[in-house]
Formats: sequence, structure tokens, C-alpha cells
Amino acid sequence: MSLMMICSLGVYLPNKVITNLAASAITQSEFDSKLSSLRSAYPNYSTWNDRFDGGTQCFGFARLIAYNVFGSHVSSWTKSYSISEVKAGDVIQYGNTMGSGHTIFVTSVSGDTITFVDCNGNGNYSGGSKVRSCGIKWDNTISKSAMMFGRYSFAYLYSSPSKEPSNHSPVGYVDLVEGGEGSIHVRGWVYDPDSSSQSLEVHVYIGGNVGESSIITRQTGVMANQYREDVNSTFGITGNHGFDQWIETTARGSQPVYIHVVDANDSNGNTAVRRDNQFCFTVNINEKQGHVMSESEAAGQTVPDGNYLIISELGRRVYLDIPGTKYPADEQEKLIATEGSILPNKDYDSWTVTYLNNGFYKITQNGQNIALDVPGASLNHKTKVQTYKDNATFAQQWSIKPTNHGYTIQSRANGYYLDVKNAIIGDTGYIQTHEANDSKAQSWCFIPYISNDRPIADGTYYIKSACGVWLDADGDHNYKNGSNIQIQNSKNSSDTFEITYVADGYYKIIESSSHLSLDVEDSDATAFLHKNNIQLWEYNPSNKRGQLWRIQAEGEGYYRLISKLSGYSVDLAGMQTANSSNVQQHPYNTTNAQKWSFEKVDTEPPKISDVKVTDVSCTGYTITCKVTDDGGSGLDRVQFPTWTIENNQDDIQPSWETNSKASGTIDGDIVTYRVNVNDHNNEFGVYRTHIYAYDKVGNASEYHVDDVYIDNTVPVNEKPTVSYLPGDGCVMLTWSENKGAEKYAVCGYVNNRWQKLADGNGTSYTLRNLKAGTNYRVAVIVMINGKWKQDFSNAITITPNEAKISKYPIVTSEVSGNQFRLKWSPVDGAEKYGIAVFLSGKWKVQDYMPGNSSTYTSKKIPSGTYKAVLCAKVNGEWDTSNINSRAFEIVIK
Repeated sequence: MSLMMICSLGVYLPNKVITNLAASAITQSEFDSKLSSLRSAYPNYSTWNDRFDGGTQCFGFARLIAYNVFGSHVSSWTKSYSISEVKAGDVIQYGNTMGSGHTIFVTSVSGDTITFVDCNGNGNYSGGSKVRSCGIKWDNTISKSAMMFGRYSFAYLYSSPSKEPSNHSPVGYVDLVEGGEGSIHVRGWVYDPDSSSQSLEVHVYIGGNVGESSIITRQTGVMANQYREDVNSTFGITGNHGFDQWIETTARGSQPVYIHVVDANDSNGNTAVRRDNQFCFTVNINEKQGHVMSESEAAGQTVPDGNYLIISELGRRVYLDIPGTKYPADEQEKLIATEGSILPNKDYDSWTVTYLNNGFYKITQNGQNIALDVPGASLNHKTKVQTYKDNATFAQQWSIKPTNHGYTIQSRANGYYLDVKNAIIGDTGYIQTHEANDSKAQSWCFIPYISNDRPIADGTYYIKSACGVWLDADGDHNYKNGSNIQIQNSKNSSDTFEITYVADGYYKIIESSSHLSLDVEDSDATAFLHKNNIQLWEYNPSNKRGQLWRIQAEGEGYYRLISKLSGYSVDLAGMQTANSSNVQQHPYNTTNAQKWSFEKVDTEPPKISDVKVTDVSCTGYTITCKVTDDGGSGLDRVQFPTWTIENNQDDIQPSWETNSKASGTIDGDIVTYRVNVNDHNNEFGVYRTHIYAYDKVGNASEYHVDDVYIDNTVPVNEKPTVSYLPGDGCVMLTWSENKGAEKYAVCGYVNNRWQKLADGNGTSYTLRNLKAGTNYRVAVIVMINGKWKQDFSNAITITPNEAKISKYPIVTSEVSGNQFRLKWSPVDGAEKYGIAVFLSGKWKVQDYMPGNSSTYTSKKIPSGTYKAVLCAKVNGEWDTSNINSRAFEIVIK
């Protein structure tokens, strides 16, 4: 190879001196490079008005280009009169040089077509109009037989000096080869004289040379594409020709290294790149080692403590596994990635993940003292992970960090990541620690393991975010497969979800109107995406994990919704609360974006039972019944529309659905109603009563009471016989039943006159808060036909016992379904009672009852064991002394 230069030169390159570059014909790449530079110096439609080699315009410009390319004057070249001999670099004369001709410089020849650059030709024109003189134009074409501009014939050409033959071997130099930890470092430069602007590919061989069986690492694709000004200026070339790269290898110890370069058209194979005469470089390669992580490098608490299956992104049913079924597992067992037809359901395949409050976790076999362990806390790259007795060392501490597709599990002992070696699933592979590579072999998710927890009961619910907005679906209730889950900032009665327990601690959640399931797209591409949308999709009961959800209590009435597919939580994206803001799955965090409450939609009507008709007389009859409401909203009212058969319903109460005169008296779950003849035109004969029980959201149930016959001949005794039973600070009055009585009233002789103390439909009443040893005068009178019979001749004197002061109420409890009922002894002077439950380490009051009450029935509550206590308020103060010793346990199954 040689370069046409004006003079000899000496240039220093690192580790090499190249001298005495003599002038000669140029290469094709040099020809192309120089034309490129001239194009920049004399661009299209610029003008040239100078003189060169004794000529101006086209004549002088063609000779200027020729001289700048070849370094010699055209007048020294050979003249030819055969157009067939034309080649790139020639100067052609059409016509004469006396004003009736044109001179061009040939840039390339292809077949019959000549491509050229000229001055004062096509470059003078724009859109067919001449706009300049001496305009320059590149890439003009003319056929060999054509006349220039249709009027100047070929006259002769000047033949340019021959260019060197192509197909030269690449040229290069090795500046540096050095060993490192599990890698080597190479640096140098290469270029191809036949295509000097093109970057070349370098191959590096470690352990042996091309064709040798001892090769350990063959690294191709190392591109010499870094700019080297020293190389370009020395050889007069353009482009990027330097390489500088670290190359990983499994080779260790003293190893030979060979570097080869591939030429631009791959016609010369691989050419060794040398340093002077050296082409084999010996380096020492050490074992790659990590570092012990500090607490500041750890990810912190990113997964809640619990029992999990640890799933690999290599497959949705590929899990971290200790081979075999030993429970506990042996020490020093290897770990593998196992793929099952379904997720495992054995304790020995699951893991307990425990946060250590230092940014790291320990990971142990579920319920056992066997931990995930790096043997000897090795710093070495690719250390095989094992099981080992929990010893609280750095070898058993792991940083769990969320990525955009799962979590990485990073060893504190060496900073490397839990990795499925070569992504091999099954017994032939194993788990190791490996430097980060962002592959599926290092991506994991945590699926909550089997649990018997059922924190909420089956039912229909509104689902509300702790951010104050409500779960909804996109589509204005025209829902279909793929409808996106979002939020609305107001509660809509149609946006409800049917939540049903399935198994193993997981629920299905069905949108009520469409019967489509809350769903995460169950595919390899999307399962681990941490911002994958939540959607609606047709429910598939055949093990579709994307439609199963763990509902996990978070305290203060909030819950977390966790996907069985990914282990991620349902998350209000960015905690945005505008209408239609998106809901997604996202790794665990403690913000309100992942806290949800469940407001049960009461769809269950009250239940009416134990209906009895008593106290039938000529004045009417009494109906008692038991009414319970298991729906949760509570009982609102019980109505008793009544009419006589005679004259149809002319005597039924108007607007009986809401008329208070048709409402029964509610005491706990017992409801009483008195039918009075005088409310029905004093008609006798057959009476008909229906019972309607309403809860607070409008659900209603109905019961038809057997017809009752009222006979106007039933005798009426207007004066009941009264007796009493003394008690501690109280007496219980009882009296004989009056068949004609509509009501009874207990009266007391106070301040020299009779006063009504209480009235009702029963035949007993307890007077309380009486002073011990004090005499009281009382009587019982009756109401007949709507009027009180003021006859006090049955009055008696009563005297209570000396009251025994009970400091605390004595409580008994009973459970029925998902409710409990309390009964207690009265506390002297009690103004109010309160029931409290021990929750989250504190006593929290659940309800209050009046001071004269002695029973309490709870609303329907979730299954579980509760610690409760009943306290009395006396003289304005709550008595909470000895509260823990007085507590009792309630078990709801």
C-alpha cells in the first residue's frame, strides 16, 4: 500500500512509529475520501469564479478538481481520443476550448453512463431558468455516445493516473491487553485501506488461536468504532477506527489472547492484529468477586412479612424449590427452579419471608429453621446457593427490590443476584448468585401461600379506596371482556362487586351488573408487569390465577387486594382521584393507594319468626314476633297493616307502609303490636293482619298472620289483681290478664296524687332505683276502648330489699351464626353501658346501651375470636377498673 503525498512525513502513534510514506497513485478509498471533501468545499449550486491551470469556468474547475484528487496537473496526463477508455478521475473535453465546448471531471463510470461534476453547466439553472453563472453541479450524467448539451461532441480525454488495486488486508495495532476479574481489557485500532471510512469488526480469542480446540471464549462483534484522531491524521483517512472494550470470560489464570480483524468486504478472512511483531498476548484472569452490601444499598421493606411461593419469570408455574419433600429440608441442599402443572400446595415448597428492619430479609422454609444461604458468605461470582440452618449471618440476608417486571433478590454477602443458572429449569440446573443481567432468570415474584383467613364474609360490596374514591369499571356499565378498572369519586349504587371465597385464602371478585371478574391478564408477557392494568374478564374457574385475590387486613378497617398471579397489590395509579383515574397492579407499598375498604351492600331482607297472637278480647289482640336482620344495615321498622273481612279493607290504616299507627314496638329482636277494635270502626268478626319488616336500605319481608276472630261477648275485667316480688333496690310487679284491656299502666302515688309511671301491653313490670326499706304505693289500671279506667282500688304497698351494690355487671354471652347476644346483671346507679373490643392492642368502644338495659344483640360480624368487655357509667364516670380481668371471649365461626 502507498499514499500519494506531497512530501515524506514521520508520525508517532502509541507504541509504533510509521515513517517515509512516499507519494504514488491513490487507492479507491482515498479517491472517495477526497471527492467527499471536495463536495463539501464546492457544494451544489455554489459558484466558482477563479482561475486554475491557465483556465476559468468549466476548463479551470475540472483541472482544479483533478489536481486536488491526484496532486498533479492534467496537462501532464496522457491524452486519449477514445471515449470507451473513460474511467473515474478522467477529464473529458467536449467541443473545443475556445468558447464552443465544455470540460468535465468524471467521478464514476457504470456501463454506458458517465457521472461527472462541472462548472458553468447545469449548476447555472433552477427550474429551467438560468439564475447564475459559473454554478457548480455534482452527479450529472451523460451516456458515452451522447453530445454534451445536445450540441458538443466528444473531442478527447485526459486519462488520470491509475488507482491502486483494491482487496488490501486491514491495517491495525494493539495498544493494550490486560486481565481483570472474570474479564480482559483490549484496546487498539484497525482500518481497511480499501474502505478507509468504514469501522471494522474485531474478534478476540481467549485460551487459544483461531481453529484451536483450547479456545475458551470467542468474542465477536467488538466494533472498532471509536474516534482516533491520531490514526486519521497519520493516514489521511476519515471515520472511526478505535476499539476499547472489557470482555467477560469463564477463563481463569494465565491465558493467551489473540486479536483478529475482519476486512470491510470479508474477502480476506481474519487478519491478526499485532503490536510490532507480537500477536499472542498473555494475561492473568482472576475470579470475579462481589462486595458485601451496606444497609444503605438495600431496598428496604418492599414485601410484607408472610408465607409465599417464590415464582420465577421463566414461567408462571416455575417456582424456587428444594428438591424432594423433606420437611424440614436437609442442610446444604442445592436449590432449583421447578415447573409444575399447577402451583404447589405443600408447606415444604413455600417460604417464610421476614423483614429484618435493616433493609434486608431472611428467607426460610415455611415454618422451619432452614434458610436460603450463600455458602461461607462467598464473594465469588456464580456461587451455588444452598439451604442451611438459620444463623442470622450476612450469608442469609437478602435485599428484595421491585423492577418493572417482578423483583430481584440480591445477596448481602456478595451483592450478586439470585439467578437460575443458564435459565435451566429442573434437576439439571441450580440456583446461583450472579451479576445483574436483567434477564427472566433473575426476576421473581411473591405469591401469598395457602391460608385459612377469611377476613370478610361473602356478599355484595362497594369497594372504596383509602384515598376517598370508589372502584368502578370503564364503559358506563356496558362492560365487556377487557373493560378497564378505574375509579369514580362518588358512590354509584350500580358499582358493586360480589365477593365470594374460593379456597386457600383467595376470593373471586365479580362485577355485579356484568358478572365479569376482576382480572389481571394471565400471559407470560404481562403477568409480571408491575403497572399492568386491572380489567374485567369472563370468570374462568379452572385455576385462572389472574382472577383470584387475597384480601389481607391492613388495620383500621382497610384491606389489601393481592393477585395470585403476580403477588402485586391492586393500586390506585399515582393516587390520582379524578374520575376515571386508572387502577393497576403494583409492588407492595404502604401508601393509601393500596388500601381499600369494603362497604357491604345489604341485599338480604329481615327474617320474621316466632309469630304469636295473645291477649285476644273484645277490645282486640296482641301480636308478638321475632325479627332479625342479617344483611348488616339494621332493622328500620315493622308494620302491621290490619283490616276486618267485613267491608273489605275500609278500615285498614292509611299509608300503612310508613304510618306510625301501624308500626310495632321494637325491643331488641322482639316486636310487639296491639290491634285495637276501636281503630277499626269497632267492628267484630274476622280480623286479618300482615307483617312487613323493613331494613334500613329498603329490603322487606312479609308474613301473613292467621286470621283472628273477635267476639263482642268476651267479658272485660277492668281491675287487674296486682302482686310483687321484692328485689335489691327494685320490685317486679305482676298482675292478672284483662281480656278486654288494650294497654296497662303502672301508676304510683307521688306527692299526694296518682301518676302514671309506665304503660305497655305486658302483665309485668320492674320498678328500679328504689330505696331499700322504703314503702311505695302502686296500682295497675287498664285502657278499654281507648280510655284509661282510673280505678286505683287495686293499689298495693311495695317495699324493696336492701340493695346489694354490684360494682361490675355480671355478663353471660351466647353466639348465633355471625351474631352474639349479651345479658348482664344491673349495676346500681348505672347511667349507661358500653361494650368494647380489644383491637390492634387497644380497647375500642363498639356500641352504647341505656342504663336500664340488660341485653344487647350485635350486628353480623366476620368470623374470628374477639376479646370483649362490658363497662358501666356511674356518676358520670366510666368504671374501667380491672378491665382485662373482666374481659370475656366471643368466638364467631
